[in-house]
Amino acid sequence: MAENLKVLNLTSCHQLSSTPDVSANRLLEVVLLKDCRNLDEIDTSICCLMNLVILNMSDCGRLKDLPSEICLPSSLTSLCACDCKSMVKLSSTSGGLRNLKTLRLYHCKSLEEIEGVDEKLDSLEIIGCKKLTEIHGIDRLENLKDFVISGCESLERLPDLSNLRNLKGLTILDCKNLTQFPGFGRLEMLRELNISGCESLKRLPELSKNLKDVEIEGCKNLTEIHGVDGLEFLENFKIIGCESLERLPDLSNLKNLKILTIEGCKNLSEIHGIDKMEFLENFEISGCESLEILPDLSKNLEGLTIKGCKNLTKIHGFDRWEFLENFEISGCESLERLPDLSQLKKLKYLQIEGCKNLTEVHGVDELEFLEGLYIVGFESLERLPDLSNLKKLKDLKIEGCKILTEIQGVDTLESLQNLDISGCESLEILPDLSNLKELMELKAKDCKKLTEIQAGNGLVSLTHFDVKGCISLEKVPDLNKSDLLKLNNVSCWELTDISLLELLTDGGCTKLRLGLSNLPTHCIISLYMRNLFKVRLWPFSIHLSSNESDFFAFKIESGFPRCAIFAI
Repeated sequence: MAENLKVLNLTSCHQLSSTPDVSANRLLEVVLLKDCRNLDEIDTSICCLMNLVILNMSDCGRLKDLPSEICLPSSLTSLCACDCKSMVKLSSTSGGLRNLKTLRLYHCKSLEEIEGVDEKLDSLEIIGCKKLTEIHGIDRLENLKDFVISGCESLERLPDLSNLRNLKGLTILDCKNLTQFPGFGRLEMLRELNISGCESLKRLPELSKNLKDVEIEGCKNLTEIHGVDGLEFLENFKIIGCESLERLPDLSNLKNLKILTIEGCKNLSEIHGIDKMEFLENFEISGCESLEILPDLSKNLEGLTIKGCKNLTKIHGFDRWEFLENFEISGCESLERLPDLSQLKKLKYLQIEGCKNLTEVHGVDELEFLEGLYIVGFESLERLPDLSNLKKLKDLKIEGCKILTEIQGVDTLESLQNLDISGCESLEILPDLSNLKELMELKAKDCKKLTEIQAGNGLVSLTHFDVKGCISLEKVPDLNKSDLLKLNNVSCWELTDISLLELLTDGGCTKLRLGLSNLPTHCIISLYMRNLFKVRLWPFSIHLSSNESDFFAFKIESGFPRCAIFAI
């Protein structure tokens, strides 16, 4: 090989069992051995490459280790040994790993031990090494900045980490048997901490006071988190799926916290100090089934999400949230009353879903900046305030409100683009929607008592119209004035004379009388093809004659199943 060669790429040389003699290529800087599936030996001549910087031996599935007689060059700064499934030990007693800056070990399923790594390393990633039980020398890695360890199921303990003075990011994922990692409190440079899926962890040690981002997820047996109350620089705190956690420390000292997420902590019954977080912008709490009262929240809050807190009965502080823009609450089955929402002057999106015992929503009519209103599954809701002041509203979804009888003011919402009133079984009539010039989507599925949808001037922007299951519906707007793309969720270009009839029968609109002018041209064009004037269905029929071109009536004789279709 050429003496001046700097890069040797042997990627995917599947027949290679040993690396070639490279003693004559002393200028080599990069050696790539990726996907050499049958490689089981690295020639000792690699020791001569005093300029070698990068060695990649990923996917060398038969390579078991680096033999002791191999002295990796001290110039090596990056070593990647991902998916070396047969490798049992990674070491270099001669100091060949001493100047490494980056070490990546992914899915080395047989790897049990790592040693010989020294203080120059600044990035260490160990992922999916299921048999790994020890990492020697990690406590000496003073220059380490990022440390990721994931899926090391046999690892029970990490060495003392207190000497990792430059560590900025620490990620520990799915180390199911890990119970201890001492020295956290002295990691002064640590800014990001992510601990997830450490199911055996019961107690989180003292945390570094300079942390800015902390995420703890899926630690099912965790009962205590110490030192959180002292994290005065913390900006993002997420705790998810910690089912055994009953209480958090007082959070009042977290003066700089901007994002707080608490999810799936089923036994958490109280949260203290949250009202003192002056800079909190987004708060999400979900699946905290034991929580009964939500205390006052920061007046600077911009986003609030409350989900699946089944025993929540009270929410305090509504009158303080003058900057709130997004509010979502769902699955809070015990909540019977929301405070007046009229003080939320900057609110843009409001979603209330599955709060079965809520009977009314006060103050919605004064939210003049509201762009999206979603009220879903209010089985006890009888009426809504007049919505005519919501001039900026673009999306309105009132779904599954079974005893709601009217929606006032919807006819004045000139900015409205999407309207969904599906499942409002007691709703009988809507006001004339002619003013909704921007309306693109109208859904009224399963509104069983709805008799008509009015729009005297048509709905010029309408592209989607769905009235499936409206068994009492007799009248719809003139759809010929709309550029309709979908009718009952079926593409209008797919509709034929027969499928149009199915739309009326299978869709449940058995009382509907349509003038031909009601339908867009491309929906009825097949009715004119081949001078078709009569379509007979047994046991009922539809007649179209030249004298009846302004309408067709559809009548079903009850008691007969719809069977064969014959065209005459």
